[in-house]
Amino acid sequence: MAMPERRLRVGVSLRTRADGAPAWDDSVARTSAFVAQLLNGSPAVAEAMLVANGGSEDSQGHVASGFVARDGVASGIGVRIVGPDEAQQTLDVAIEPGVHPSHDWARAVRSRGGRIVNMRVANACIAAIEHATFGKPQDDSAYVGAGTCDAVWTVAQHERASRDYLSLTLRAPVLSVPALWTPFFADRGFSSLPPELQHGYAPGHARWRAWVLETNASVESACLLPVLACEEAYRRQPAFLDRVMVLNAQRMQESFGFRHFSRSLDIVNRGLITFTGPIATAEATASTGECIVSHAWESGPCEFHYEALSGGYPLVHNVPQLKGCGYGYTDFDSDAAGRILLEAFARHDENLPAYCERASDFLRRLDVAYPANVEAYTRAVLALFEPAELRGTR
Repeated sequence: MAMPERRLRVGVSLRTRADGAPAWDDSVARTSAFVAQLLNGSPAVAEAMLVANGGSEDSQGHVASGFVARDGVASGIGVRIVGPDEAQQTLDVAIEPGVHPSHDWARAVRSRGGRIVNMRVANACIAAIEHATFGKPQDDSAYVGAGTCDAVWTVAQHERASRDYLSLTLRAPVLSVPALWTPFFADRGFSSLPPELQHGYAPGHARWRAWVLETNASVESACLLPVLACEEAYRRQPAFLDRVMVLNAQRMQESFGFRHFSRSLDIVNRGLITFTGPIATAEATASTGECIVSHAWESGPCEFHYEALSGGYPLVHNVPQLKGCGYGYTDFDSDAAGRILLEAFARHDENLPAYCERASDFLRRLDVAYPANVEAYTRAVLALFEPAELRGTR
């Protein structure tokens, strides 16, 4: 891996609110922080900084130079936040997760020999299908025109579904980069819990309260399969279940189809399920939950999976990338998921130390300082400066 003649200055776009404050409750903003933090440990990078709104049209009027002083999160992760004007004049590489830079801003960066990376942290192909079919909104980064970026990065779990879609529509090489996570933001949420609430699985419950934490904003992350898994487990062993809480599902009860579905279930008809609105994961599991039942479709692991594992909670899931963590089932097999939920109930307390050890080892591999992650992102940055024929421009 050949290093450049001088170390590079890299900017990672950061979503901000209307008042210019960083939108740390947005998972894309947190991803931006992790990428910048990792790149500050790369031997090819002189400095990686966060760029307020990444040179998008919305970045006008945002004065970001004082964010480090005002924003404890930026200080905590050790990354400087700058405004788009400073970034435009100094960056060698601009990485844009979830933000569409203005054409003028991107043109100015590229005119100086800089490179633009369109980074997708969600499943771009499925998002485009849902937008075309149902009119659902897309991330701003979806509206980048063909030929306006030098590369597209997608996290590894979305490569299978999105690689060709991104490559053909953006006419740029697509690289798969590792997903990143550290407990920094999660720990901030856990530390804000009331004293009587603690993050972490507590053994010894005669019955379990199960949480379903899917977003219900896409077919990628929907609650129906986890609810069916809880129903299957309840029909097999009613005494194990105290209650099921389904997050982000309150509005779904307005749908006739969803009401018809739910009324066919014993856990609904016997009053054992609650459909709630949005609740922070930390608050949900710490207050009223012993386990998490999940289902993903072409979306891979997400933050609530990592948070559940970090707390030792039994996580019933169908995510291959979790590599032996939690309690896995395959694809859409809710029957198997129900059986595995009962297996977890029977043996989780006994196996808790080994479970937590496996989870810790897995989470360590997501860290911004994990050598393989630093190497992968360093290679991706250096590839931007290879000749176009080697980068595979289409």
